[in-house]
Amino acid sequence: MKKILLSIFFLLLFCSQCYAATIVAATGAAGNWTAGSAWVGGVAPTAADDAQITATTTSITIDNGAVAKSVDFTGFTGTATHNANATIIVSGSITLAAGMTYTHSATSILAMNGTGTLTTNGITVGQFQINIGGAMTLGNNVTANGSAITKSASGTFTANGKTVELTGVGSVTLAGSGWSFYNLTRTGNAALTDSLLLAANITVTNTFTLTGNSALNRLFTASNTLGTTRTITNSGATMTWSNVDFQDITLGTAYDASAISGGSGNCGGNTNITFTTATNPWYFKATTNNGTANNYNWSENDNWYTATNGGGSQMGATVVPLAQDNFVFDSSSIPSASNIVKANMARLGSDITFNGVTNTPTFNIPSITTMFGSLDLTGTTMTGTSIFRFEGRVGENLTTGGVTITAAMQNRMFGSTLTLQDAFTSSTSFTNFTGTFTTGGYSVTITSYTNSSVSSTLTPSSSTITLTGNGSVWSFANGTLTANTSTIKFTDTTANAVNFISGGKATYNIVWFARGASIGNNTTAGSPTLVQLKDTGTAAHNLMFQNGQTVTLTDPTTPFVATGSSGNVITINTTTGTATHALTISGGAIVSCDWLNIQHSVASPANTWYAGANSTNNQSVATAGSGWIFTAPPSGRSRFIMVN
Repeated sequence: MKKILLSIFFLLLFCSQCYAATIVAATGAAGNWTAGSAWVGGVAPTAADDAQITATTTSITIDNGAVAKSVDFTGFTGTATHNANATIIVSGSITLAAGMTYTHSATSILAMNGTGTLTTNGITVGQFQINIGGAMTLGNNVTANGSAITKSASGTFTANGKTVELTGVGSVTLAGSGWSFYNLTRTGNAALTDSLLLAANITVTNTFTLTGNSALNRLFTASNTLGTTRTITNSGATMTWSNVDFQDITLGTAYDASAISGGSGNCGGNTNITFTTATNPWYFKATTNNGTANNYNWSENDNWYTATNGGGSQMGATVVPLAQDNFVFDSSSIPSASNIVKANMARLGSDITFNGVTNTPTFNIPSITTMFGSLDLTGTTMTGTSIFRFEGRVGENLTTGGVTITAAMQNRMFGSTLTLQDAFTSSTSFTNFTGTFTTGGYSVTITSYTNSSVSSTLTPSSSTITLTGNGSVWSFANGTLTANTSTIKFTDTTANAVNFISGGKATYNIVWFARGASIGNNTTAGSPTLVQLKDTGTAAHNLMFQNGQTVTLTDPTTPFVATGSSGNVITINTTTGTATHALTISGGAIVSCDWLNIQHSVASPANTWYAGANSTNNQSVATAGSGWIFTAPPSGRSRFIMVN
């Protein structure tokens, strides 16, 4: 009996080992990794199998869902195509072959779940990733041109005295925490957007190399979260930097980068880095165009001098405009009419003023552009519809000088305030990303406004903010609003909907749908508190509220204004279905409206909301419980009826 049981035990043990095998890729063009036909035996590797791609295979495609215990391309001389956004997950080692062709994208990922070695043998990869419980050791130097390399907090990375070089175009993120490199290199490309973004603190023990492509295509090294400092522990490491700008970076050991090739740019929030000395200011004198007559690039150092009218020292070939420099355009800057100054750098500088310039130059914004001080556009015009960012840290001013803004403006002044110095008129959007935007009581005209984070504050004072666009033109899901006596006014006249979206924390003064003929829905979402809500549209349309939404109104005289006319009825309803919304007033006023079509609306307190004699009761809730009264107010209770 014991012999039988022992035999069964060894049989089971043997069979359990049969589930793990070396799976060899099919001869010729194998096809997709996950297809059984790509492998000898007709079965694709599982997470328990070692995958081997040999010289008999001419090509294979790594598609999403590819797995193996280990991957070995030794001897393979064909082409492995790694699809975009496809991840191959292994629990052991990955070995590429020096003679292979590895075609991939910036989002192709080699991922390790277990303990293993990454050996690339000189082959450039896209991304590599260490998942929960993974432990990766480098078998040789690794070059990655993907958009990120990622490590889970519980993962382990062993540099093994090797170099990691990141060469991706645009933003490259060190994602995850606990990275400790021996040699770390970020090599930039001919792209304005090249950056190294840190998602957590890192350590570099031997050499830390940051190489921007040129003085124009500078490398931006920063925290991936604006205003959140990342620390680079660099004790004993050699810094080799050129053409690089920093933001929200702290070095564990101080380094003097003032004289590096191309200069070092200070974009705010940095510690223990000595930057290239700022020039305050550089003066513009049109000297060298960009190959087109009367067209001048910001980056052209021959156009900048330390004194007005081309006096003092010229910027010169070894220096470029840096983030900490100030810039002045005056009466000697532009020699004739029809000149263009092109903001062709990703980061322009600190304070920039055109006040005093003659011949009305055009300030062109062709791509995403950032500055770190105050801007005065007086005397110019603007073209270009890309994004223009304010990222100063000490309180900055914006003076438009009557110029219509064509670029999408973003306030990204972490812990600081951007303040208008005159009226602001734009043909596009404004986003308050972080920091405070203060209108100073001046009027603001824009297509749309977004308050995008909990750290962003809008202080509109007594201003009227006019929204001319349609769709989600007001989005205040996060942040703080100090409304004062301001008015938020919507003026679009198309048949498209206009959406007022607000979180429950915001308290408004006046929100006014002041739209003309052929108007679409006026829609509100969130549960804000308003002093007054007005709808004075002249065409038949809907005033829609989000299902379950509560809007609180506080004006003691006219908290709610909505009166249509014969043939131009205003329908008050919820956005979808039969759910209700709630309208409530707290100031003791009497609401008096007319020519309404009311559906799914609950108004309170009772004996306050008079829909008018010409309004229609299409309620799905009992009339007695809805709060709406379908008559005019009793004599002596009517207050300030608004008639179109």
